[in-house]
Amino acid sequence: MKKLLSQVLCMVLVVTMLCACGISKTGKDSATDSSADTAKDRQSVTDTRKEPVTISFFGVDVRAIEGYSLRDGLWVWDEIGKKLNQKYEWNTTNDYWDLIDLRLFSGEKLEDLYAIGYNDMQRPANEGLLTPLDDLIEKYGPNIKKIMEESPEKYVHNTSLEDGKMYAFSESIYRVKESETLLLFARKDWFDKLNLKTPETTDDFFEALMAIKNGDPNSNNTQDEIPLGGSIGDLEQYLSCSFGLHGLRNNFIWADDNGKVYMERTTEAYKEFLMYLNC
Repeated sequence: MKKLLSQVLCMVLVVTMLCACGISKTGKDSATDSSADTAKDRQSVTDTRKEPVTISFFGVDVRAIEGYSLRDGLWVWDEIGKKLNQKYEWNTTNDYWDLIDLRLFSGEKLEDLYAIGYNDMQRPANEGLLTPLDDLIEKYGPNIKKIMEESPEKYVHNTSLEDGKMYAFSESIYRVKESETLLLFARKDWFDKLNLKTPETTDDFFEALMAIKNGDPNSNNTQDEIPLGGSIGDLEQYLSCSFGLHGLRNNFIWADDNGKVYMERTTEAYKEFLMYLNC
């Protein structure tokens, strides 16, 4: 029966883990080579592998309801696949938790990667269904290995099975204020037409939105542009970061420098954020 790589991290980190370091013809890790040697090694590997590797994935298509289904062939995965000489097969379902046990122990052909987690990995590990990640990370994932060595307390739960091996690389929920942020995307053609620069402050951001609303960047002689879109929850998380708040993952629950936990929605910073939204 085909072994699996059990994953609970998003696919980007999976790809990083498997491909962060190319292997040259001499067997050296590219992480220890010079830039020139690394480029040559990667080119030689690409040249000898004419057909792309197909990686299959089974999990929950969490964004499908918003119109971003993985099975629709999102362009970002097409571009990643071109760079890594890979193809991706997305097998997704909203009944993931009901089907995962049946799928793993059915004896049928199994996918390479399982995302969104698996509650009890002990049984499939004992059955030999899962491939330990330890040797793969050691050989191909120098960047991930470095992160784990620098912050071992964040990943100890990944090796909590009886054999002490690592079968899942989970997303860390430990975050710091400097990285607690999200990114917004803008239409560059509209920015260029209105001679707008990338906003650096909340005031700049507001002025850019007003310029788009009133500037007719789609040139239809009608002020019908919607300058900002998204769900209320997402926008709250995205924009609140500019006010020093931490809605992402932490749901505005944070701790001060003394370790005292508090709800950020009761702070002056959140009040200022609400006033900004009401402009």
